[in-house]
Formats: sequence, structure tokens, C-alpha cells
Amino acid sequence: MKRRLTKVVVFLLLGMVVNVAVAWGCAVTGPHSWMLDDLRLLSDQEKERLWQRYIGEFDQDERIYGGTSSSARLTHINLASFPKVFEPRADPVILASCDIVRAGLPFRSLEGSTHSRDRRDEHKLWNEHLMSVRRVLLTERTLSWFGQIPTKPIWPGFAINTFFYAAIVWGLWSSPFTARRMVRRKRGRCINCGYDLRGTSGVNSGGGGGGVCSECGAQSA
Repeated sequence: MKRRLTKVVVFLLLGMVVNVAVAWGCAVTGPHSWMLDDLRLLSDQEKERLWQRYIGEFDQDERIYGGTSSSARLTHINLASFPKVFEPRADPVILASCDIVRAGLPFRSLEGSTHSRDRRDEHKLWNEHLMSVRRVLLTERTLSWFGQIPTKPIWPGFAINTFFYAAIVWGLWSSPFTARRMVRRKRGRCINCGYDLRGTSGVNSGGGGGGVCSECGAQSA
């Protein structure tokens, strides 16, 4: 029982490692721009919910923009706030913004975000739950993902992906042993040690196993 439990834990850990590796691979190889063809504007309720989750309370005197787009490997969410009143024919000033990336297959399992704030004398740009894989100039950071990978788990996607990849790893690990047992059984040998059971009480008249191996004591069927 203890041995089986140890195996389960080991395969779950391997599944988690594969899950993280796949999510990071999706983040690095996926589209770097969140301005994709399937860009969808968020509803007011979605914008407010995400704003409060990732940024906090918003000023009622500001307008909030929210858009999301997805590819096979990534989901991008962009949130930004602007003054409700701004100069005509002038580009509105972004007071605060948050670019969120979610990566993973088959479900999104990791996320991270880049934040900016430009209010009064406060000018800040920072990351949350992101790890850089290459150095990028500040001028390259407009409307694009910045060569960074997310590190914060998304539930339940992270757990589901971990079990999914743990099952795949277990299948790859056990397949050779299953094939070997099938070949040994077909050839009239002990499925545990490979001892030839033909002509002994460890094999039935039909050529398959049906007794106990005289060499190792394992059940031959």
C-alpha cells in the first residue's frame, strides 16, 4: 500500500512538472500580441470583476476598457482606464492598465500580469507572477507580450492538467512492462521473471498461464 501511494505521489509530481513545462512552452511560443483577430470586448460586469480582482477599486470618474483574445495556447486580457473627459482630437491618457496572460493545455493552468500606473506624480510599471526569459526594451512593450512566462496557478485548470499529464506519464512508463507481460504470457513464460513454464504445472494445456511459477512463486495468470 505504501509503495502504491509513493508511486501515485511520484507520478503526480511528474505530471505537475510536465504541466508547468507545457504552460511555459505555450507562453514562449504563443502569439506575443494580444491584439488578435478574435479580440472580444468585455461586458461591464466582466470588466469590473476583473478590475477588482487584478487592480482593485476603480475611480468612478474614469472610463474602463476591457478586451480579451485567445489562441490555442494563450488567453490575453487587457484592462485600461482613461479619464472620462479628455481633449478633443487628442489621444486619451492611460491612467492604469493591466495585461494578463493565461497559458496551458488542455486547460489554462498558469497566469501572470503586467501593470502600469500613471496618475499625478506616480509613474510605475511592474509585473506580478511573471518571470522574464529574455530582456526586452521598454519601447517593445506596447500592446504585446514581453518575453515572460506566468507562474501563478489557475484553479481548477492547474489540478486538472496535472492529473491529465500524470496519467500520460504513467501510461508511457507502464506500457513497456504491460507489453512484456503479454509477450511472456503468450510464449508460456512467467509474466514476472520470464521463467519457461511450458511442461510444468505453471502453464495450462492451452499455452496460457494458470498456476504458480516454480522459479519466483508469482501467479502466472
